[in-house]
Order: sequence, then structure tokens, then C-alpha cells
Amino acid sequence: MLGELDDDLPNGTLHKTVFELPKVWSELEGQAIANAVSVSAIRRHVVSDARSFQFEHSLLHPDLPHKLLDNNPRLGARGTVNWDGLDYEVQLEYVVRERIGYVLEFIATPGTFATNYPLFRAFSDSLELSEPTPD
Repeated sequence: MLGELDDDLPNGTLHKTVFELPKVWSELEGQAIANAVSVSAIRRHVVSDARSFQFEHSLLHPDLPHKLLDNNPRLGARGTVNWDGLDYEVQLEYVVRERIGYVLEFIATPGTFATNYPLFRAFSDSLELSEPTPD
């Protein structure tokens, strides 16, 4: 795990956990690269369905991809973003459970996306999301 972030939002809370995948060699970039996967849980006072949540998320994060994917197990978007002069392939998936909106995010370079996408897909497909139990 690379790190965690907790933040209070105007009408809810955010918890984000970021994981680093093992480094893989990229011929395109000419180096070993570690891709990232993150899971954000956003507890909101108003969260209805995945499509509404995705729309709201896209308004708050205009730098992330918004083109919706066809034939994806979950509502998702994929695209290329440029951060600090470097291109990254980003896939986002949106889930709403028990008034919590989840964003699953896979970030890779163009040369490593296809290699690590099956790992992200397996992670996403096996992830069980439910409301946290009180401590």
C-alpha cells in the first residue's frame, strides 16, 4: 500500500487507499514502471445510483476521463490524461452501495496498461463493497 487519505467534504467524507502494483518493464517507456490502483469511498448525504455518482464525480474532477465504457462489468470511464507532461491511461469504475459512492481507479503508462489491466480487472471483480461496521 502506498498510502491513505481521509478528508472531510462539504457534504460528506472521503477515504482513499492507494496500492502500487509490482513493477513491469515497458518497452515504450524504456524502464520498469509501477502502476497504481486506488479505492475511494465517499460517504455522502445524497448518493443515489452509479450513473448519478459518476456524473457528479466528473464535474468535480474535470481532469479525469469521462468517456463511458461499453461492455464493462461496472459503470466505468477510460481515457488518457496528461500530468506534469507525462501521459497516463486511467480507468475509473463507479459503484454505489449503502449510500457510499466508490471510485476504483487504475493508472498506468501507455506502455504498461495492457500488461497490468488483467490484474486490475481481477481486483475489481473480486472486490466486495459494503457499509463499514461501527468500531
